[in-house]
Amino acid sequence: MIGERIKRIEDPALLRGAAVFVDDIHLAGMLEVAFLRSSHPHAKILSINTTAAKAKPGVRAVYTLEDLSPHLQMDRLPLQFPTTAFRPDVTPWLLAGGEVCHVGEAIAMVVADTRYIAEDAVTVIDVDYDPLPSVAGCAAAFAKNAPQVHEGRDDNVLVRFGQSYGDANDAFANAEHVFRERFVQHRGAAHPIEARGAVARYDEMNGSTTLWSSTQMSHEVRSAIVQMFGVDEGRIRVVAPDVGGTERARALGKLLNIGLAIVDKRRPKPGKSQVMNVIGDVKGKTCLIVDDIIDSGGTIVNAAKALKKRGAKEVYVYITHGVLSGDAVKKIKGSVIKNLVITDTIDNNNKIKGVKNIEVLPISGLMGEAIKRISNSTSVSDLFK
Repeated sequence: MIGERIKRIEDPALLRGAAVFVDDIHLAGMLEVAFLRSSHPHAKILSINTTAAKAKPGVRAVYTLEDLSPHLQMDRLPLQFPTTAFRPDVTPWLLAGGEVCHVGEAIAMVVADTRYIAEDAVTVIDVDYDPLPSVAGCAAAFAKNAPQVHEGRDDNVLVRFGQSYGDANDAFANAEHVFRERFVQHRGAAHPIEARGAVARYDEMNGSTTLWSSTQMSHEVRSAIVQMFGVDEGRIRVVAPDVGGTERARALGKLLNIGLAIVDKRRPKPGKSQVMNVIGDVKGKTCLIVDDIIDSGGTIVNAAKALKKRGAKEVYVYITHGVLSGDAVKKIKGSVIKNLVITDTIDNNNKIKGVKNIEVLPISGLMGEAIKRISNSTSVSDLFK
């Protein structure tokens, strides 16, 4: 597989305009939503007056956090990747209530018959702000006496953690040459054809909801809804049209002429252990799990366990980046995983020494050649022919 060209099966539909996006979904009687967003980088919200917006013809409802709170189990979006490294109060509010912390933060939502009516109604919502000192950029936020991004915090640090391999101090002390440089990493973000969007349909007959969302993480979206609203997960269905990791898995299956199964991972409630369900027939079959990164190893180990429980013959795992933090190696060593293959983008030689079911596939030469070609403005695609 490494170095071989893989044909993209989704391209014909995308190039010919046959793909289905969230904006293409139109349901009978569908209402539109528009959000009032903060014009301040940091401010207290003293009051929100929605009277004029509610009075506009065609407006069905106007919601603030105060309106939604009685119907929620939590006012903040749940942290989908719980870890002790993150502070428990870092996730955004569903809607800002007492404080806005960035320009564009959602404060209120208008539900109306048309998009135009909703957008017009947003403009007459009156918010009384008390501006607070603000800071722009991570470097400025770390400066001494920098304004607080969120009030009531000790500092502007989201998470602190360290990672090292071998004796770094000794390596620098004995190096023939030592170079010092400062690197600034921009914020990583995806650039999808369609921006974030969602369409929801509630079925009064059985109390179920179907949500179409432009997301790659349909199971995590469903988990967040379940946690926030306290509803039965069996009544929530999330559909990701023409996006998502399942499409990549299906493409790999087609390339190898093998079937597809999905491991559904979710946390019923914050602090509860993961629940793994397998969608598809894996009995008596050899299963391949493919992912971009493995950190603590819990999810992959549990997924392999779930596959074996459903009758899988063997489970092989292929991961690009092996972080292998904490006791990940111990988990994998004692798991049902027949073989885990990672690349050498991270040096794990000391960690995995003597572990028989972890294998490293070297790609440093390939990466180095790619960097060289980019630097010299020569073809990178030739590497994969």
